[in-house]
Amino acid sequence: MGGDDQRRADRRPRRRGWVLPLALIVITFGVPSMRGGAVVGSEQVTELIQSVLMQPWSESVPILMPVAKLALLVVAVMGITGKGPYAKVLLAYYAANLGVVALFQNTATLPEGVAVIVGNLLAQLVVAAVCLLGIRGTSDTASLRRERLWMLPLMLWAWLYPFALQGNTIVPGGWTGLFVNSAGVTYCMVTPVIAGTMALRPAAYGRTTRVVVGWLGLIFGLLNLLTWFVVRPASWWMGTLHVPLLVITAVLTITSWRESRESSGVGVGVGEGVADGAHARASET
Repeated sequence: MGGDDQRRADRRPRRRGWVLPLALIVITFGVPSMRGGAVVGSEQVTELIQSVLMQPWSESVPILMPVAKLALLVVAVMGITGKGPYAKVLLAYYAANLGVVALFQNTATLPEGVAVIVGNLLAQLVVAAVCLLGIRGTSDTASLRRERLWMLPLMLWAWLYPFALQGNTIVPGGWTGLFVNSAGVTYCMVTPVIAGTMALRPAAYGRTTRVVVGWLGLIFGLLNLLTWFVVRPASWWMGTLHVPLLVITAVLTITSWRESRESSGVGVGVGEGVADGAHARASET
């Protein structure tokens, strides 16, 4: 009897580990978008999303873009080199950035009225909340995983974010504005830089935080590669700019999830961040 009870107890954390990833899927795909105060039908969602992301409110303040891009670089360099309270800074920055991105990158003023990609907005706010909760469980003594340094070029590619518009087609370009473009206020470019930094020093962050950050990025990466390489192949260049998002978040998600399953009796539930951080600190001493 005791053995059966123990096995059931061991399975509970693993079942809880699906709660947040499943919730993110339901929110992203199940919550309808809005335009002019009305719900947008499923047949119009793809067009609406592309319209919103081409003219989001987040790009309406030009001075914000170079500042946000520089801040992203500083946070990433701190995290990669392990300087200062880098883990707390990274999660606080990402949570704040997601708050701005969620509210303003997913919102635009269209001829029909204000449009909001509600599913994206809510999913990103969930990740922001998880990051805030995960700050207490960080460690600033984690070692660098040098075998993962191959991700640095992908992170740089996302940070640079070079593209130009020819009509409605996205093409290579924007080379003269690399340091003032919108990468720092674009979820799909900020996230691979943050996720890559976390993957390089994973023990600095709780498993819950890593899984959630990676999982939503993986969803968005798959959707964007499908969009730019299949639905809109003329804008294939934008697809190449989303490769870092897919690859890096896949690495972060898979390695973090595998770690959580291999840890006896430890899942990736909502309240695990502090315990994860304590475990990370203990493993480094």
